[in-house]
Amino acid sequence: MKIITSDEMRTLDKLAIEEHEISGEVLMERAGTGLANAIINMRPPRDKKILLIAGHGNNGGDAFVAARILVEEGYTCSLILACEESEIKGDAFTHFVKMRQDAGIIPIELTDVARWEKRKILCDVGLIVDGLIGTGLKGVPQGVVAAAIRYINKHLNCCKIVAIDVPSGLNADTGEAEGDCVFADRTVTMALPKIGLIQPRAIEYTGSITVVNIGFPQELIDKYKSDYELVTKEEVQRHFPRRARMSHKGNYGHLLVIAGSRGMAGAAGMALSAALRSGVGLLSAAVPESIAQTVTAWTKEAMVYPCPETENGAHTLELLDKLKNHINRYDAVLIGPGMGSEQETKSLIKVLLDTLTCPVLLDADGLNAYADSATELAKVKSGDLVLTPHPAELARILGVPTQEVQANRFSYARKSAQTTDSTVLLKGAGTLIAHEGNRLRINMSGNPGMATGGSGDVLAGLIAGFMAQGISGFDAAQVASFIHGCAGDFASFIDGEVSMTATDIIDAIPWVFLEMLPR
Repeated sequence: MKIITSDEMRTLDKLAIEEHEISGEVLMERAGTGLANAIINMRPPRDKKILLIAGHGNNGGDAFVAARILVEEGYTCSLILACEESEIKGDAFTHFVKMRQDAGIIPIELTDVARWEKRKILCDVGLIVDGLIGTGLKGVPQGVVAAAIRYINKHLNCCKIVAIDVPSGLNADTGEAEGDCVFADRTVTMALPKIGLIQPRAIEYTGSITVVNIGFPQELIDKYKSDYELVTKEEVQRHFPRRARMSHKGNYGHLLVIAGSRGMAGAAGMALSAALRSGVGLLSAAVPESIAQTVTAWTKEAMVYPCPETENGAHTLELLDKLKNHINRYDAVLIGPGMGSEQETKSLIKVLLDTLTCPVLLDADGLNAYADSATELAKVKSGDLVLTPHPAELARILGVPTQEVQANRFSYARKSAQTTDSTVLLKGAGTLIAHEGNRLRINMSGNPGMATGGSGDVLAGLIAGFMAQGISGFDAAQVASFIHGCAGDFASFIDGEVSMTATDIIDAIPWVFLEMLPR
């Protein structure tokens, strides 16, 4: 999905109304309905209120629509106006009146900074909606709006916060917050994502991003060019057509996972479990013999082959003899999770990449074998190579400081994809997927609870599983990062961010598919 500026968004809105005769009232109804649905999908507790805090502009109008619909769906809602009722005009006022009449919500007006400052944290609120200001922000929030933002942020540790379009106080084009700014768990943005939302400096404020389709004609959207695209559910869905009734396991690919070492059986097990959840037809694993039984017990559906190992329980070059007669019969190969850093293992990884001609995903210790050797990766035989580094791993490959990579994520993602002639998925909040000749893709699903050991192994297993099913590496990285993040979001609803584990993410993957696909 294209990413646009705030000025482009205003132009789109104007053209939709003037040239395509879609009224502002209808656009606001669609926006508010999408907002309400996004809130419902977050599963707010039914025994607590939803508090909507609104200004007098279009964001306030979206909040009025959402409040009405949430009440219709059985939620208890209250609304605070950070303005006088007389300031609400146009379409926003139309929906304000409708909210009062249909939902019976009587708003509270708080137009004095002192009253905001004295207001206590509300323990009976499960979710707060920020509808103060959006893309129309000019300068730093002042007065009542700034006080309302501070009040919202007082609730960071006791409830979820949802921002409408852009967190209040955030510049929609630069992603900068020069003054008070709402810290949202999720930003529900309208029509198309705004360029500021995907900037690394904005991620702490935006949380996950949901885009609401408000019905802009595609011909209007096609007029705009973008260097970036957001990965969305609609784009992920198209990679999963209806499965034929007469299909069999051979139709869905055979993945080989080369992973693990003594003490790191879990990395192999989690990658295998996630690969199984991707829908791959057949799954094989080559692991050191000392952990083979553990891995077999972990993933009973996988065919696990015990392999020769070093004294420390890592893979050896003898694996090549074991695989030589069938190394290229697989539809994709995943190399790296938990393999360790022994020199012989590193040598094995490099020989494997010089041998394999099928699609390959290189992760974790597989990447570390190429420290300071980015150009070597451009020479491998694999027809479709995917690299999945976190910032420190990418820094080692490129021979630069980790801080430099993290400070310039967009440019280094692109540079590494070009240098290695591969698809590069740069992990972290706001996952980036780069490939030479394609727009940079950004995934914003997921949450901080996913910062836990094994989460990367789960992602690697998903990507490789999709690659084995015939999805290109570039597309598989996008699809998997989105599903991985959504699974993390689902797990956070059940287990909370603090106690979430990588296994919880695996367990949530089927629920993501059930929600996303009709089968």
